[in-house]
Amino acid sequence: MPAISLSSTYHPFLASQHMPRLSRRAWNNVIIFAVGGMILIFQLMEYRQSESEELPQSNYYSLLPSEATILQLNLPQLRIERAGVDWKSEPQLEPNKLVQIIDAWMHIQLPVWNGSINGSSQATKVQIYIAGSREPIQLSLFQSEDRYVIRNWQGQILELDLDSYHTLFQ
Repeated sequence: MPAISLSSTYHPFLASQHMPRLSRRAWNNVIIFAVGGMILIFQLMEYRQSESEELPQSNYYSLLPSEATILQLNLPQLRIERAGVDWKSEPQLEPNKLVQIIDAWMHIQLPVWNGSINGSSQATKVQIYIAGSREPIQLSLFQSEDRYVIRNWQGQILELDLDSYHTLFQ
């Protein structure tokens, strides 16, 4: 076998002819590690995105924990309960309306109210049973003149404008 001079005949594609070939088992390992690396990269990207979404939105807060799954919602004039994948209510409402109410309770963002609650204001209790918890989350709704405020699951007092009030307490 003649000796090959690197200076005169080196070509990157020809260099692979002198390297050992990988066996089928070795190629399988390369593929497994490559796929594992891609999965890791995608998971890290998703984690960073969810971490940035969880940052508080200035002075707006939710009524429930972000990971909460509502099983039952007891409002003053309405009771909504999960029945399999559907919702049922007392008094009876259309299924689309029930989904809108539950969605509003899970995702609404309300501003912090910096005032004080009037001592004569009556608190209306709202009970929300969520998955993974035996005890319901207790929220308190206060009405003072033309204003509604609600105490969320963290004890923060949030202001409800009339549109938000009607969305939540239809």
